[in-house]
Amino acid sequence: MKNKKTVIVSACLLGLDTRYDGASAFSPLVAERLKECFFVPVCPEQLGGFPTPRPKAAIVSGSGADVLCGSSRVVDESGADVTERFVKGAEAVLKIARVCGATE
Repeated sequence: MKNKKTVIVSACLLGLDTRYDGASAFSPLVAERLKECFFVPVCPEQLGGFPTPRPKAAIVSGSGADVLCGSSRVVDESGADVTERFVKGAEAVLKIARVCGATE
């Protein structure tokens, strides 16, 4: 493990049922690329306090960077503003990445 780089990967891409609809989004390509890495699976939405399943959400007219600087919001399909939970989840993933020394 010492020579392997540490990466953060979305848990749903590894086949865990953490996606908004309670399913996974398993990616054989991601799994293949992680064979040479030490990886830490995370679900930013769950870390932000969302349940699984949960309503689908999207950024309104902007990017993730815009959300972080406060110029854009994240809204779920019912119209609820869920920005704070998404930011909380992103901050938790960043903390995990720093603790485990992830480089990607």
